[in-house]
Amino acid sequence: MRMSWRGWKEWRRVVGLLRALEHCLVPGEWWLQGSLAWLPAGAEGEPDACQQHLRDTLLPGQDGPVRPLAHVTIRADGGEQSFDTLIARGDWTLLVERSRNRVLRVTRDVERVQRLLENARWLSSAYRCPQLEPALGLPAGFAGVSESFVEGTPIREAPETVWESAYRDLLRMCGVHARRWEGRLDPDPVRQELDRWTLPHWLSRAVEGHRSRWEPLLQGCPLLASHADCHNGNVFVLPDGSVTLIDLERVQSVPFFFDALSLLRGSAAVNQSLRRDFLAGRFDTALAEVWAAAGQTWDPEGREGALLAMALAHAFRPQFAGASSRKRREKFIGACEKLRADCGWE
Repeated sequence: MRMSWRGWKEWRRVVGLLRALEHCLVPGEWWLQGSLAWLPAGAEGEPDACQQHLRDTLLPGQDGPVRPLAHVTIRADGGEQSFDTLIARGDWTLLVERSRNRVLRVTRDVERVQRLLENARWLSSAYRCPQLEPALGLPAGFAGVSESFVEGTPIREAPETVWESAYRDLLRMCGVHARRWEGRLDPDPVRQELDRWTLPHWLSRAVEGHRSRWEPLLQGCPLLASHADCHNGNVFVLPDGSVTLIDLERVQSVPFFFDALSLLRGSAAVNQSLRRDFLAGRFDTALAEVWAAAGQTWDPEGREGALLAMALAHAFRPQFAGASSRKRREKFIGACEKLRADCGWE
């Protein structure tokens, strides 16, 4: 099987991680494909259900027979060899325990581990989150976090019948968290940059047509250190219908409403369904409670303005503070493109 330069680099990276973390891995013949490596559960390298789900998620379009780039032999060395799946993901390497009780997040960046643990402590008083604790017994040069395994399904893959109740559960947690706001947004830099942008005509009309709604919402808006990444893959629906948030790495100070409205920004079926229900007023009571927790008043006539404010908050997140104005403009337009059809912005 011929390998591209990019594929070869990924292969080298994953093999290097397997060797470096061999102390943690269940012995046997591991298979590699893209950023994923696993110890097969069955004959001919077939993954188990959990591994197959990861393969489908990480390697879309790879349906059919497994075609690994290589096999790597992991030998017993007396360590805590209880993990049978490895995912190379940015600065983190994720190891999934064979019992499916926990995930180990491993990195060479000790400060990143400390930030993640602090994020978990901050968010867990309001949100349901995995239990995190420092990982012990890692090979030299690595630090990590042991995380309880979430027995749930990303909301984008959950049945349509649970979308509304799951979103309401998220809003209840947002209402608890919103009481913890600290500081206020200075909207002038946002407004001044926005006014300099050249936007598509449909978006310019929406911005001006709803200025009386989104502008007051941002004026002195309470700021809140939030999850700030509540997309449809990080909001998990548990078997009892409640919601847990995963991936706690991106906590940052954003307008208080950011987590509550983030699921309304997206192109998947769940995002569109919730967005249409939002525009029809089905969540007004729940949102009023989130607003009240932050000392604000929900405006049921300003729903489209709230979506524009959320799109602006997305474009001006602290992580984009060092980016160019052009990139923020692209982020804003991209977010609004997903809202356009349901809002009727023409």
